[in-house]
Formats: sequence, structure tokens, C-alpha cells
Amino acid sequence: MRILNRRRRGLHRIGAPILGLVGAMLMATPAAADRLEFWQFDEDDNQLVFTTDEAVRPDVRLIFNPTRLVIDLPGIELGQQRSPQPGDDEIREVRVGQPQAGTTRLVVELASGYTFDPDDIDIRGRSPREWVVQLPEPEPLDDATATDASESIDDIEVEEPPPGAGADLLEVASELEAVEPADYGFYLRLSGEDVPFEIDQTRRDRRIVLDLPNTRLAPSVQVPEDSLEQFGIEAMEITQEEVDEDELPRVRVTLDLEEWGDWQAVETAVGDIVLQPGRQASDDEEDSEVIAESPDDETPEDEGSEDDTSDEDSAVGSGQLQSIAFLPERNALQLRVSGDVSYSVEQNGTNYRLRFPNTRATDIRPLVLDRSSRLLNVAWEMDDADLVVDLEVAADVRVGQPAETSTGFGLRQQGDRLITLAFERAAWTPGTPLPSVPMPDVGDRRITVVLDPGHGGRDPGAVGIRGLQEVEVVNAVTPEVAALLEQQGVQVVLTRADNRTLELETRVQVAERASADVFVSIHANAISMSRPDVNGIETFHASSAGQILAAAIQDSLIEATGSPSRGVKSARFFVIRRTSMPAALVEVGFVTGAEDAPRLEDPGYRRLLAQAIARGILQYIRDNR
Repeated sequence: MRILNRRRRGLHRIGAPILGLVGAMLMATPAAADRLEFWQFDEDDNQLVFTTDEAVRPDVRLIFNPTRLVIDLPGIELGQQRSPQPGDDEIREVRVGQPQAGTTRLVVELASGYTFDPDDIDIRGRSPREWVVQLPEPEPLDDATATDASESIDDIEVEEPPPGAGADLLEVASELEAVEPADYGFYLRLSGEDVPFEIDQTRRDRRIVLDLPNTRLAPSVQVPEDSLEQFGIEAMEITQEEVDEDELPRVRVTLDLEEWGDWQAVETAVGDIVLQPGRQASDDEEDSEVIAESPDDETPEDEGSEDDTSDEDSAVGSGQLQSIAFLPERNALQLRVSGDVSYSVEQNGTNYRLRFPNTRATDIRPLVLDRSSRLLNVAWEMDDADLVVDLEVAADVRVGQPAETSTGFGLRQQGDRLITLAFERAAWTPGTPLPSVPMPDVGDRRITVVLDPGHGGRDPGAVGIRGLQEVEVVNAVTPEVAALLEQQGVQVVLTRADNRTLELETRVQVAERASADVFVSIHANAISMSRPDVNGIETFHASSAGQILAAAIQDSLIEATGSPSRGVKSARFFVIRRTSMPAALVEVGFVTGAEDAPRLEDPGYRRLLAQAIARGILQYIRDNR
């Protein structure tokens, strides 16, 4: 089949972001740069392996006195600083750094008196994102082979990835990795660059066609057959379209509908796509034709029309506050809003005011608060065209930074948004009692959760104050999370059950082979040792379903520990981007933080972290599975 590359000619593209407008008090963050995701040096085999989240071609040279193999990765940012890995008698150390913005550097430095034969250095790509550097045995350096420090060897051969090992990804902008069903439609998860997608709707054939130009189809993508009936879809096809030699590849998603209805494609904040039904056409609309009206046929002004808006409505605005709910298990307040809504938050002691400009409230049910609630009072009223919501909280909590999630889409391509405000306790300190963390009941759901303790083996992860290693923390926390989940009837699979070295791809394969419903990777954070003031917990996601999971875990952790919240963020970490199920990566604190490090060393606090993570996962399962 020959598909013409039409580039939006005569086609309709909708590109509104999936997330709503962020409130005035929130700061927008730039898109994450391409990053070094993983590196490991195996001293037994003299082998260095590194992985990036996007394609890269290493620039390699050998420098002398002392001998150093320098590998520069142009266009790659250093995601997380890690202490140098010490070597043996012949290899002094392996380290990573960032000599300039946009370039990450890996260095293998030999001990004094040793060198490499450059002809025996083998550098090859397993894929455009994963590279292996096989080093020869270091040779003693004698006077005959000594080289001046100013000299270097730049023409070391770099072997490109073989065909079929992912090299074709260098030629296309994006890859469709998964089509995930959701309550609002289908979430299309992509990696790589944004693509100018095109959606074509044919009423006569009841067919919706979404084209993704310059995109490859991952072999693992499957049609979500079980979800077609609920959206009135007779058939769905996801195909890699054949094109002429001078054209770029494209992926096509085709829906054959049982009855005609408008559909829309919406680009998310992280570059993925939501494909969803819009308004269902009535029988009259389906049978009628659009006829251009002459001025004589216009509706008289005194009779009005269905599209007219009353003066009262236009004075208040299009945004609506639809409901206010208190979530006792999350110790949080949740507001549901729709339309074009922004907001700001002001604090005066234990009183907080949320102001929603140009917004009105629907019939909101009053809240019934338990006497033990840390939320003492909630009230709302109109202030001219602004809606204000006043909160009073107990003296031992504070209102955290608002977090937003989207619940779907309505007729105007914007759906309801949930604004969640967690009531955060004072941070737990060693030596004080641990708070109670009750576990939600998920009933008899058959759920499989894969837990991924980060790093391990020869890779200790980040190293912080007093030599605290990231792997020490995650190795203690993860098994406790597993035990807590299993007590609630959840099946748990660990990517590693001991302190072994494990590659990123292997972690993903464990989750896929287990047909997991949820994937959670557990880590500890780090920054420069000169910044002990940086502390807090943050959780990352790479999809809409992952965002909901990440928010549940983050809320639970902040409520339980009282640690500073660094928010729920989108990221392109390999293990959460390559897994097909809802996935989150949680950073439980900074091993380099003056406040976090002593807590992370404490066995009681590690149990508290495990309880909070398990509770967050269970809350996600209870509410979304």
C-alpha cells in the first residue's frame, strides 16, 4: 500500500496540551535534556557499558601522562553525579563528569606507569543508545613507549550499531512504544522528538485515521482489544505504513466506529498523544448536511440562539469549580475544576486562601470533617468575578504545593482537572516516634507489582554524607515494601532480590515477562556535596497512567514523613519509559542532604519510607485498577 506524505494538507490537527493551566504560584519546568541514564565498569572483564536515553555517537580519544581513555557524549547531559569507581592496581579509576553544557564525559584513567595499545580498544554500539567499551589489558610503560603529555590519539575506531540493533532509530524522529487504554480513550506513548501528527475523520465510512509521520512502530505494541467495545469501536488497526524510498516512515492508527462520533487527538505535556472520543453526533446531525446561510436566513436578534451566552454567565467566566473533597487516607484536599482555570495560593498562619480568577462554583456539597482531621474548616464564596476558597488547618501541618492531574476531556478538548493539596506534617527526626501508616484494602484484586531496587552490585549509585550509599537505602526499603504489599494480597516480583549488578534493559524485561500491572523503581537522590541544603522527595513518571501512580506515591510519602516535597515530575528515565504498564520512579531523599542523610541512615525511617510507598501503591490500585 502506498501512503502519500500529506503533511496536514486538508487534515485536521488538534494540539491542546493534556494538562490544564498551572496556577500562578507554580513554576513551569523546561523539558528534560537527553541524559546519561546508566554506566558501569566491570573490572573483571575490563569492560565499560553505558546507556543514554536517546541516540548518541561517542567521540573517543586516548590521552597520555597519565594514560586516560576519554569518551565524550555530545548532546548528553549528566543526569546524576556519582562518585568515581575505583579500579585495581593497573586501572586507577573510572569517573564521569560534564566538562561543558551539553556534553557528558566518561574517563578511564590508568595508574602511573601503564598504558593501552589503542589498536586493541574495541568500542561498539549494541544500539544507538547502548555502547560497550572493551579494553585490553594495560601494558607497563617503559621509556621506549613513553609519550609526551601534550600528545593524544584521536582516530580510535568506533563501531556503529549493526543493522537490526536499533540503528534505524537514528533516522526517524519518534517511536510508538505503547497504546494504553484509559477511561477517556487511548494513551499513545512515544519516545524521541515530537511529531506533527494528523487526524482524518470520514463520516461516511465511520472511520478515524491518525497518522504519525517520521515514526517507527515498536514490535511490542498491541491493539487493546478489551477496551474497544466501551468506546463503540468495531475494529482498531495499528500499522507501520509502507512509503516510497524518499519518504519517511509513518505509523497509522485506524478506528472503525459502530456509530459516527467526533474523535480528537491531543498532545500531552511530555510529547505523547491522547486519542479520545468527543461529542456523539445525534441522528439528525448525522443525516443532515451543512448549508451556508444567507444574511436573510440569520436568526433575529430578539429571538436569540442556542450559542448565545447570558450577561450573567459571561461576567463570571468559563471556568468552574465542580467539587471539593477531603481525602482522609491521603490527608489531602482535592478540588475538581473544568474550563480555563488558573489559581493562586496565599498563606496567613494556619489560614490559606485559593483564588480562582474569573471562575464560578457549581452546587458544591458541604464537607463533613472528622474531629481528628488536620483540616479544620473549608469555606468558599464569590469575590466579584473571582471564586475564593478559604482553608484552616491544624497548627502541626502545612499546605503543600498543589499538584494537578487530568481526568479526561470534554467537548472543548479540555477535561476536568484535579487539584490536590496535601497537608504536610513537620519532618520526622531520628529518635522520635514513627507515625502510623494504615494500609488501604484492595480486596481480592489480582494485581502484580514489580519493584525495582535501583543500582546494585558494582554500581552503588549515589554516595553522600559519611559515605552513605544509595544502594544501602534501596536494598533496605524495597523488601519491606514487597512484604507489606504481599500482606495485602498483591503479588510482588523483584527485579533483583540480592545485591547484584543489573542492566536497565533487564529490569524492563522482568516487568514485561511478569505482565505487571504496576512498576515502581526505588532510588535515593544526590547532588553536589557542596549543596547539603538540598533535601526532599520527588517522584517521576513518563505517561498519564504513570503520573497518577507517581502522585499517589508522592502524596503518601510526604504525608507520612513530613519531608519537603519536590513534586511529581515528568522524566525520560529508561525503566519508566520502556515499561508498558503504569510506572513511577521515586527518589526517597538526598544522601547528600544535611536533613535527609541522617534520616536515610535510620532503620526506623527506612521502615516508614517502605510503609508510605506501599500505601501509595495500594491507594493507586484501589482507585484505578
